[in-house]
Amino acid sequence: MTFSIITLGCKVNSCESAAIHAAFLAAGYSPAEEDSHADVYIINSCAVTGVGVKKARQTVSHCKTLNPDGITVLCGCYPQAYPEEAVRDVSTADIITGNANKSEIPAMVSKFIAEHRRMSCVQPLTREFDEASSAADLDRTRAFIKIEDGCDRFCTYCIIPTARGRVRSRRPEEITRQAEQAAAAGKRRRCERAENQSGNKNQSENKMKKPCKANLAGLIWWSVLDSNRLPTA
Repeated sequence: MTFSIITLGCKVNSCESAAIHAAFLAAGYSPAEEDSHADVYIINSCAVTGVGVKKARQTVSHCKTLNPDGITVLCGCYPQAYPEEAVRDVSTADIITGNANKSEIPAMVSKFIAEHRRMSCVQPLTREFDEASSAADLDRTRAFIKIEDGCDRFCTYCIIPTARGRVRSRRPEEITRQAEQAAAAGKRRRCERAENQSGNKNQSENKMKKPCKANLAGLIWWSVLDSNRLPTA
C-alpha cells in the first residue's frame, strides 16, 4: 500500500511528519508517486489560526475526492485542540488522532482496515518528550530538528498549550544524535525547532548554545527558531 503525508503549519509538524514517514516505511508501506493517488493520506494539521483549521478540513476533503476508497487520517493540532469539533465537522476523515500518538498511526490504519469502522483516538498529552514522534526533517538543504514541545504560558490569544501541552524538553544526547545523522546526510545547516524555545530546560545549562564541531562532522551552522513566534507555512 502507498501513503502520502500532507503537512500543514509549522516546522515542528514537519519534524513529526518525518517520523510518521519513517513509521510507515517500517510498517511496509511505500510513498505514493507524486502524480498518483495514495491508499492512505495523512493530514498533519495546524490549529494556530482559524485559517489553519479551515485548511485542514479542506485538505481532508480534497484527499477523499482524489481517492474515495483511500483512507484519510487527520492528526495533529486541530484534533488535539478541538477533538469534538474535528469528529463532528470532518466527516471525510476515517481516522482522527492528535499529537500524543503520531508514531502509532500505521497501527491505527491496520485496525481501520480490519474493522472498517471510523476511529477517533485523541489522547491527553503527557509531560514526557515523545522521541518516537520526532525525527529530523532532512528533505531540504537545512536539517530541522525538534528540541522542545509545548508551552506553559497560556496566553489568552494562543492555542499552543492546548494543542501541544505543557513544556517537554528533549534530551541533549538525542538532539546530538539527530544532528550527527543530519551531518552524515550532507546537511550543513541545522535549525532547531521549538514551540517555546525559552521553555527549553537545556538552555539554562548552556548545553545547546554552541555546536560541538568534532561530534557533528561538519555541521557548521546552528539556529534556534521558535515556532510559536513565527508565521506558519
